[in-house]
Amino acid sequence: MVRVMALTILLVPTELFGQELIPSPGFDSLQTCLFGPGGVHPSVSIGWGTAAGSPDAFNACCIDPLFHVPQNTFGWQQPASGDTYAGFYVEPGISELIRCTLLQPLQPGLPVDVCFKVSLAGPDQGIYDAGGLATNKIGVRFSHMDSDNFYIQAYPLLNYGAHIWTDSVVTDTLGWTTIEGTFMPDSAYCCMLLGVLHPPSQVTTVLVDPNAYPAGYYFVDDVHVVQGGGGSVCNPGMDASERALDRFAVSWSEGRLVLTGLSKDGPMRYLLRDTQGRVLQKGDSVLAQGRTEITCSSMPSGIQVLTVMQAEEEMHVRFFVP
Repeated sequence: MVRVMALTILLVPTELFGQELIPSPGFDSLQTCLFGPGGVHPSVSIGWGTAAGSPDAFNACCIDPLFHVPQNTFGWQQPASGDTYAGFYVEPGISELIRCTLLQPLQPGLPVDVCFKVSLAGPDQGIYDAGGLATNKIGVRFSHMDSDNFYIQAYPLLNYGAHIWTDSVVTDTLGWTTIEGTFMPDSAYCCMLLGVLHPPSQVTTVLVDPNAYPAGYYFVDDVHVVQGGGGSVCNPGMDASERALDRFAVSWSEGRLVLTGLSKDGPMRYLLRDTQGRVLQKGDSVLAQGRTEITCSSMPSGIQVLTVMQAEEEMHVRFFVP
């Protein structure tokens, strides 16, 4: 069999390589301080706005406690960086969408690295209960939507799908979960939408608190879009081993907690707690080929919290026990 490889050479402006295309990645470049009262949507940050529903922005300078940080109407969370973050509401079949106008349109055919961080607002942590629903399929889609839309017909989940998304249900309320990937644009998209963009039939939700309202709220921070840069967008200058604790998977199987995807082999310590902070189990383990198993004598059903400590790195992640 003879295989023919077609090589396409793209001539692109040199200034595109490695350029950050988000005007304010951490929502910190404010056009105005977030004075209340009333809802504050992301347009207070340069380049940001809304594409569906009424997503929000939160900042330490806001005099309205509902939109302050770290404590606000939906939860308690320190920003991943700076002193501002945004947020969007979800429930089965519905997602608010945050919109960003890029500094310049994407160059078709040139890879785009995307990275952003989300944190689930914890039930009973905010001034008002944000609900207890966690979801997967949180992602971004590049678009030609270049103006704000409030409560548009697209407020129920769109059937667009996303260009970058996570298949994991994001349940962590203690820290920030990183979602990242690479996209090859087929058009000169000028904007980006962020939220849950898949049709309901493709979305998985988990009620992390059975007593809470079946809805959820996610904080968003550190959103980066870099075209032609290569490497990690969220952690520039760090190699894969240095970012290992941000990229491992946790699964529960017949009394065993299985950790995979860690690239730093060697000893590690762990701490298992419930969502009320009670210690369930702690101990030591050894990573081999990025994998280890922890035998658990007993584990209550529901959402539990795992803390992994290796060298000077520490990460908190939540997992679900059926």
